[in-house]
Amino acid sequence: MHVKFQQSGGFAGLLRGCEFDTTELPAKEQVLFRRLLQQTPISRQSKSKSQQTRDAIRYEISFEDNGEKRVITADDSTLNEELAALIEFLQSKARPLTLR
Repeated sequence: MHVKFQQSGGFAGLLRGCEFDTTELPAKEQVLFRRLLQQTPISRQSKSKSQQTRDAIRYEISFEDNGEKRVITADDSTLNEELAALIEFLQSKARPLTLR
């Protein structure tokens, strides 16, 4: 499964992210990632952003597996517990990004 994660916004407007194929992860991380993904209730196109929060940190996660693509967008004010756990895992892989 190909995964792309981007975190942006917040007061400082920082941009962080990562991109990887799950087969490249160590075995324990593959199992953890799959478990976190299975526990996160997502539809094919899941968008959850607050219009009230200007400086919220925004998250976009895309997954591509067997030709099927799913995208999740959320911000700090709309995260549920399961999605927060998945984002925490992805943040551990994220690095600063530059705008292209």
